[in-house]
Formats: sequence, structure tokens, C-alpha cells
Amino acid sequence: MTDVSNERLAPLIGFVWDLVEMICLGFSSVQFDFRKDEIDSAVKKGKEMSQEVVCLQDSPDIWSFIECGQLEVEGSTDLDLLLPNGFLVNIRCSMDFTLAKLKQELFIQAKKLPLFDLLLTPSDYIFFTIRTNGEREELYDESRSIFSLRLFIPLLCLIEPEGNREEKALAHDIGLAIGHPLTEIEAKLSPEEMLYRMDLYKVSELAISSRGITGYSHYAFPEEVSSEIDADIPPQVKSKIQMADLYIELWYRSREDELANVDTNCVCVKIRKVIGVHASDAIANAIKELMQQHKLLIKESPSDFLLQIAGRRCFLTKDIRLTSFEYVRSSFENYRIPKFILRRKEVVMKDFTEPPPIAKPSWVRAYESRFDRTDETAIKVCIS
Repeated sequence: MTDVSNERLAPLIGFVWDLVEMICLGFSSVQFDFRKDEIDSAVKKGKEMSQEVVCLQDSPDIWSFIECGQLEVEGSTDLDLLLPNGFLVNIRCSMDFTLAKLKQELFIQAKKLPLFDLLLTPSDYIFFTIRTNGEREELYDESRSIFSLRLFIPLLCLIEPEGNREEKALAHDIGLAIGHPLTEIEAKLSPEEMLYRMDLYKVSELAISSRGITGYSHYAFPEEVSSEIDADIPPQVKSKIQMADLYIELWYRSREDELANVDTNCVCVKIRKVIGVHASDAIANAIKELMQQHKLLIKESPSDFLLQIAGRRCFLTKDIRLTSFEYVRSSFENYRIPKFILRRKEVVMKDFTEPPPIAKPSWVRAYESRFDRTDETAIKVCIS
């Protein structure tokens, strides 16, 4: 390695070791958690430093310098491995070691150190490293070799990935449901089965991304509509309504009772004109009758309400004829009275918040990492 390269790399290498020291300071708490704010600040500083110190035009292949000058010695390397309990372990291993084998060796050495009982099982952790551009890279694919990582410095940190405990709890529940540990099944999957499993995940991810999550397009608002076209009802249903004098019931409660989910003081109105009436018309007629005949003070306008089927978590959000809805038409066909609750839209929407994004399991990250790499085996090029 040339003197010029040493001068340029020294500040960045020094920064990474400062980062290690900063991480170790985070272990002063009982939980031995990383101090994320300081790490993020240091990584940001590293990005700026890497842009100033390491330029592609000045050093086209930094890995080659380090690999041939410092990191690789007769096919082996000394790696510094930082444990979550704060200990730094030095392990000499072959460049062909996989991350899984390296983790196994690390835990053998960790058993000889204090505070080993604070560690979780090896499967609860992954390695991460800092790239030459200052970015933090989490290594989910443990089939990768040490050489394929193209480490900037011989340092790897062991961390518990975000969402690990929730994922483990879910895997445990699935194992109980099927009567077999999920980890044993995953270990026996062939490449074809893994590919099929990944395809199933992609289909689920696509379905979640394409379904509605806001407003009345929220996936929790399925409506039983006999016909999306606002067409009139069949003559036989219309004759049943007229002959039996069928109607719909709309139940109203105050805003305070609705927020408290109290339904003991509801007031009922009957809407007898149902043929050709839209949902908005029924709401307007009900509000008018409540204010005129029952002397209720209703500050909201009819457009602030929607209809909920009584006893069901189903709402009529489309402003089409009432008889177009399956529930209403089925009730009239069987000489039953459809019952609805007047609900305030703003109160209803509080129960249908935007769901959290899908959590990506660690096996998906490992699979993506494995097949996104175009260079499965790195080519060693020594630049003198």
C-alpha cells in the first residue's frame, strides 16, 4: 500500500474505531442497547469524511489495497467482533468462513467471557458493518463468506435486528399451531421451495400495497352491493314492499353517547318511502324528522353521517339506491325490516386508521441479499 493511500485511509479508519468506542459507551445501561443517536451522527460524519478522503478517481479499488496489504494473510484474517454485551473478541479465521460459521465460533469464544448470560441465542443476532461510503450494512444472508463481504476494515458488530422478538414470537405461535418447530421446517427447505415461499411473500406484499388504506377506500369497508349499477329493484320485490308496507329503521344517538359507545338512549325514526331512495336521502329525511318531531338539537349536517347496519360492522358508503344493497334487498324479499344506525363519519374513521406497513421477515432479507448480489465470488485484484 502506498504512502498516499495510507494518508488518505488513516482518517477514515480512525473514524470507524471511534465509532466502535462510541458503541461500547452505549453499553453502560442495564439493557446494553446501542445509542442510536450517536451512531447515526457518527455514520453521517463518516459519509462526509469518506467523500473527502476516499475518492473513486484517486483510489479506484480500496478493497484491493486493504486486502493485499492488511486484511488477508495467507488466506486467513484477524477479525474484531463486537458483541452486544460490550466485549470485543478477536478471531482468526479463514477467508472462506461463512457468517454462520463465524457466528458459531464467536459464541464459543463468548462463553469464556463475563456477561455471557446477557446474550440471546445466536439466531437472534445478525452481523453489520460499515461500508467505505459510511453506510451501515446489515448482513442477513449468513451463507456469505468473509471474502465476499469486501470489508473496509476487519470489524463486524453483532446486533439484534429490529422486529426480531416479534418475528420469533410469531414463529413460535406458528410452530404450536402446526405442531412442529418452524425453524426445523425452514432448515429442510430446498432451493425450489424457498423460491416458492418467496413468491408467496411477494404476492402478499403486492396485495397489501394495492389495497386501499385511507378513507372509504379502506379495505375494512367491504359493501354487500347486489349491483354496482344504480338500477331499480325487480318488480316482485317492489310489490312486496308496497303490499306489506315495509320501511327502514334509522337509530340516532348523541355525539357523547357515540364516543362513549353507549346505545341505551337511542331514538328511532321510520322511513317509509324506500323505493328509489338513495342513502343520502334517507339520512336527510331522518335528521329532519329527529329535529322536527323529536325536538333534538343536531348540529351536524346530513352529509356528516353515514349508515351502519345494526349489529354488524358494515357501512353503506356508496350513495346509491338503498335497494341496491344486498342487506336491504334480502330483508325486503323476506318481509323483514332493515335496521341502521346513524354514525358520524369522523367518529367512524377513528376506528379505521392507516395500518402499519408489512414487516419484512429476516429470511426474506437474507433471500433478497443472496440473489441481488451479481458477484457471488469476488475477484481478487492486487494493486501494488
